[in-house]
Amino acid sequence: PNKIILNIPKKYNFRFTTEINLDKILKKYSNNITINLIENDYGPGTKLLGLINSKIFNLLDNNSYIVLVDDDMIYKKNMLEYFNNYNNKYYKNNNDYINIGSFYVYKFKDINIGQGADGLFIKYNKLGKFNDYYNIIKNFKYINFHDDFYISYYFYLKQYKIIHILLPNKQLIYDKIDNNDKFGLVNLDSDYKRGSLNNKLYDILNSLNLDNKLKEIKNRKILFIYQNKDKTINFNTILNEINGASENVMFFLAKNLVHHFNIYIYDPKSNTNYIQNNINFINSINEKDYDIIIDSRDTKRNNFIKDKKYIVHHHDHIEHLNNINKFKKFNDIITISNSQYNLWNKKFNYKYQNLHIINNPFLDENIHRDYKYNKFKIVSFASKTKFDKLFNIFNIIYKLDNRYKLYITSPNYRDISNLKINNKNIVNLNSLKHADMLNFLKDSFVFLYPTNFCESYGCVFDECLYYGVPIVTDYVKDSRINEIDNETGIYIFKNKNNDYDMANLIHSWNINNNRPIIRWNHNNEQILNQWIKLLNKY
Repeated sequence: PNKIILNIPKKYNFRFTTEINLDKILKKYSNNITINLIENDYGPGTKLLGLINSKIFNLLDNNSYIVLVDDDMIYKKNMLEYFNNYNNKYYKNNNDYINIGSFYVYKFKDINIGQGADGLFIKYNKLGKFNDYYNIIKNFKYINFHDDFYISYYFYLKQYKIIHILLPNKQLIYDKIDNNDKFGLVNLDSDYKRGSLNNKLYDILNSLNLDNKLKEIKNRKILFIYQNKDKTINFNTILNEINGASENVMFFLAKNLVHHFNIYIYDPKSNTNYIQNNINFINSINEKDYDIIIDSRDTKRNNFIKDKKYIVHHHDHIEHLNNINKFKKFNDIITISNSQYNLWNKKFNYKYQNLHIINNPFLDENIHRDYKYNKFKIVSFASKTKFDKLFNIFNIIYKLDNRYKLYITSPNYRDISNLKINNKNIVNLNSLKHADMLNFLKDSFVFLYPTNFCESYGCVFDECLYYGVPIVTDYVKDSRINEIDNETGIYIFKNKNNDYDMANLIHSWNINNNRPIIRWNHNNEQILNQWIKLLNKY
């Protein structure tokens, strides 16, 4: 290493009050290492905070690595060499060297914890706001007893992944550990046990995060705007409003990203600015104040501010768009399916490098699933349903057993209140709030969706599979439903005159008690990681 620094407080004031024999330490080590004498005792975090609060810290190069180690460990001599070789071997080709790494990383809830005893490698330029962060949290009980956790939580907020550096044959990076000291942190009991501390620090830090106390620590300000023609959505309690897929997916995306970024949603219909779910809702905007602007379904934007990054999340069918070249002004375009991705590139006449597929919607988990179902409950909850065909199929099923009931609903942008219904067992629910729709869906026997519409999005399909409800539908070229990876939960009929086939399939599941068993989980974490990776490139 270029420098070995031993951080020593002039006097213990964390757990002990004893004086430190500095003369003995200086005589023993001063020729080999830099002794950094500090005023404050930060407990085990002294190894990092002592450095950050010294003049030495400002002399380091941006690309320097700070390597944190414990004073009660004997480390292998090739520790730094192994890290350097590992970094070059696995990360150099991508020009994306490790930001944070440790020879042992474990997961606690959704936080990756780098264990300082196994060495913690930190790029100097990733610690810019660490002192501000520590000053917010330092006075909370238990914080200073567990530096691994609060250091790792900082990187969780900043969305820097802690890389687990693997040694051959699961070796340890140290040869010996001296834990015989009864006063050592590892030997503390009761509330100060490591497992208990993990829970306590998680509760403290997560509460601060959710209360927006750590918003200045997180990376970048991101503004969400939903504008579809002349329609502007009020996002307040969106689950309780009667909206379609795009409004909900944008809210869920914002709600998930808020742990890592400062999130703002433009809500012009609100009389005041407010905070909900840790998201800032604002009724007026100046885009110069934000780092990244995400437009949902935008087809009207004409102004792009220099040095600001613009992303459009556009899930409508591309054939609806006229001025395709305008979209090239966006830094990134997010589409929802492989077929739409291919159609975008066809429109552009080449493979557009800033076009990305994030092809699964977030699913809200507020509605409990238990896989129980009503054998006679058929639902059709999509705006593009062919209702004449739907009613015909249901009448066929009804003649087979008059206990069946069909429930229909649609988002509020398609009014179905005046549909002519010729069967008393068809129930028109009109437009339901999204949460009510999920509650109604979860115990259904089947989702019946006759259509000729190329469904570019259709989050209701994923919701059906999540609750274990099979889907019976028509084949439509380039529809996203053709790409959903579930062989047993989706039944797509390619022949045109298939009314009797659909009816007979559904009834056969009933009389034979062999409705498909679907155990399909959402991809929320995968989707979130795709978005985080995209946003972190700026």
